[in-house]
Amino acid sequence: MKSSSFNYFCGILLDKIVYPYYEVIITIDKKHTNSLFREDFNKYIQSRIKEKNSNLKVEIFHKPSYNSNELQVVDFVAWSIHRKFSFDDDYYYKIIEEKIKNKKSMILWE
Repeated sequence: MKSSSFNYFCGILLDKIVYPYYEVIITIDKKHTNSLFREDFNKYIQSRIKEKNSNLKVEIFHKPSYNSNELQVVDFVAWSIHRKFSFDDDYYYKIIEEKIKNKKSMILWE
């Protein structure tokens, strides 16, 4: 159940993306050591993306976040938003605030 919910929410996020290129590369934290979970995730995400554009080449990499600069940036952004809305601490959020394009969906968490 947990993995299907994770896949579903990732799919919702992917539906909001416009794919102007021919290749999509996704890097995700390799916190799930279960290879069946990773295979299921990969198949689900690839099918969601290909529904919008069947010509896209989709590559998905599972990396430990300590070995991935891009995942560390994403972790910082998520942590900053979490601190703002959970603890009323917007110190780090202010660093990234002007880069956030869609603040409407964040209102759900307030």
